[in-house]
Amino acid sequence: MTRWLLIALVLVGCTGVLEEPDRRHRGGGPAEACGGPTRDVGEPPLRRLTREEYEHAIRDLFGVVDGPARGFSPDDDVGGFHNNLTPVGELQVERYLMAAESIAARSAAGLDEAPPCEPSLAGTRDCAAQYLDGLARRAFRRPVTAEERDALLGLYDRGAEVSFAHGVELATQAILQSPSFLYHVELRVEAQPEGVVPVPPFELASRLSFFLWASIPDDPLLDAAETGGLDTPDEVADQARRMLEDPRARDTVASFHRQWLGVDALRESAKDETLFAGYDEATVEAMLQEMLQEMLQETEAFSYFVTHFTDGSLDTLLTADFSLVPAPLEAIYGVTPASDAERFEGLPRVETGSARSGVLTLPAVMATHSHANSTSPTLRGKLIRERLLCTSLPEPPNNVDITLPDVGPDATLREQLDAHRSEAACRGCHELMDPIGFAFEELDPIGRYRTTEGARPIDATGELLYTDDADGAFDGARELGAALAQSDQVRRCYVTQWFRYALARGDAAEDACSRAEAYERFQESGWNIRELMVALTQTDAFLYHRATE
Repeated sequence: MTRWLLIALVLVGCTGVLEEPDRRHRGGGPAEACGGPTRDVGEPPLRRLTREEYEHAIRDLFGVVDGPARGFSPDDDVGGFHNNLTPVGELQVERYLMAAESIAARSAAGLDEAPPCEPSLAGTRDCAAQYLDGLARRAFRRPVTAEERDALLGLYDRGAEVSFAHGVELATQAILQSPSFLYHVELRVEAQPEGVVPVPPFELASRLSFFLWASIPDDPLLDAAETGGLDTPDEVADQARRMLEDPRARDTVASFHRQWLGVDALRESAKDETLFAGYDEATVEAMLQEMLQEMLQETEAFSYFVTHFTDGSLDTLLTADFSLVPAPLEAIYGVTPASDAERFEGLPRVETGSARSGVLTLPAVMATHSHANSTSPTLRGKLIRERLLCTSLPEPPNNVDITLPDVGPDATLREQLDAHRSEAACRGCHELMDPIGFAFEELDPIGRYRTTEGARPIDATGELLYTDDADGAFDGARELGAALAQSDQVRRCYVTQWFRYALARGDAAEDACSRAEAYERFQESGWNIRELMVALTQTDAFLYHRATE
C-alpha cells in the first residue's frame, strides 16, 4: 500500500516557476490604469508545502512540535521567499513516507484505550469514520469526498484486523501522503466572459491560513467557508483580523521578515573563532530569537512586537531605537537591562544606541550579511538595494576578479572598496551597493558596535544613488534608516515583498492593479503593517482566479 502511495506521489509531481521580476519594477502599480470594471490577476503556481508549512500543519493537526520536516529537502528560494515549485523527487517522497509513518504511529498510540469518539462507539468502524472525517477535512482543507472516505475506511479495515489503533494509523499515513495535504491545490476553472472567477470558499480559506498562519485553516475558518462566511470581501477581512489576533500570526510575521532579510542563512554564516570567540551556537540562536519566533519556540520577536505592540508602522520597523534583547546578546549590545525594564514574553526592551536603526541593524541581519572575518558593505548594501528598493542587480561576470586591491598595510575595508570601485569593470555594480553598506560599518561582523577598524576611525558616511526619491548623503545607519523609512520607493517595494510572500508568485503585470490597491490601503492606514496584511486579502489577486481557456 505505501509503495503505491510513493509511486502516486511521484506521478503527481508538479512544475511551475515564478515569473522573473521586471528589473524596472519598483512595486505597486499604475494606479491611473486601475479601478475600472475589468479585473485581471496573475496565474497561481502549483506548489508543495514548504518545510515550515508542513511543520505548522502537523503541529495544528496532532500537536507534534519536534521538527518532523527537518530531514526534508531544502525549500526552493524563488523571488526571495520559500516556494516549492519543482517536481517532487524520489528521495523527498521517501522522506514524506517516513514522516507520515512516524507521525501516524504516535498519533494512533493509545487509541485502543482512549478512542477518539463517544464511549458507545469505542473501537468501531463508525468511530474511525468520525475521527478520519474530521482529520482529513483539516488536512485537505475541504470536506472529504465519498470516494476518499471509502478509500480511507478501506485502509482502516485492513489495519483493524490487528487493532482499532492500527487501522487508524494506516488511514492517517494515507492522509499525510495525499497530494491534497502536501500540495496547495487550486483547481483550474473554465473560461468566463469576465476572464476571472472568485476563488472557491475552501481554497480561499487555505489562502488565508497559509498566508496569515503559515498553516492549515482552523475549524471556524473551514466552517465559514462551508456556510458562506467568506462570500464578501468584508467577511474575508473580518476573518483576517481574527486570525491576526491569534498567536499563530507570529509565524507569518516572523517568517516574512526572516526571509525578506535573508536571515535563514545565519546558521551557515560562520565567523572566525579567533576574532569572535564569543560567537557560538547559543549566540546564533539568541540572534534568531530576537529577530523572529523560532519555528519551535514560543518566544515572540522584534518584528512581531513592532507590528502588534507599537504603532505597527513600517517607519518604526526601520528606525526603532530599541530591541528585545535575549541574555546572550547583552554583550553584543553592550548593555545590562535594568531590573525594572519593560519586558515582553520575558525579553527586556532595551535602548540600542545611535548606531542602530530598527530591524536593519539587528545582530542577526548584520552577521548574516558579513564575511567570516570582516564586515561587507557590499553584501549589506546589496540587501538594501534588492530587498528594500526592489532593484535587481546583475550577476558579476564569470571572469571578474573579486580580490580587493592592496592599498597599504593599515588600509580600512572602506579604502579597499573605494579603490576597487574605481576600476571600470567593478564600478557599475559596486556603486549601487558599497555607498549604502558603509552606513553599517560601525557594526562589526557579529553586530557589535565599534568606533575603529584596527587603528583607524570608522567612517560610516555614505550615499543613496539611483533611487526614485531617496538620493542623498547620510552619516550612519540611523540616517540611512530614516531616509529609507520616508521613501515611497521603499514603501512600494515593501508592499511588493509582502505580495510575493502572500500570493507565492512574482511580479506579473496582471497583478499590478492589485499591488497598487494594496499600496493605497497601506498609505491610508499610515503605513501600518497589519493593515497592509489585511489589505492584501482584499485585492483581486487574492480573491479571484484567472479562468483558463
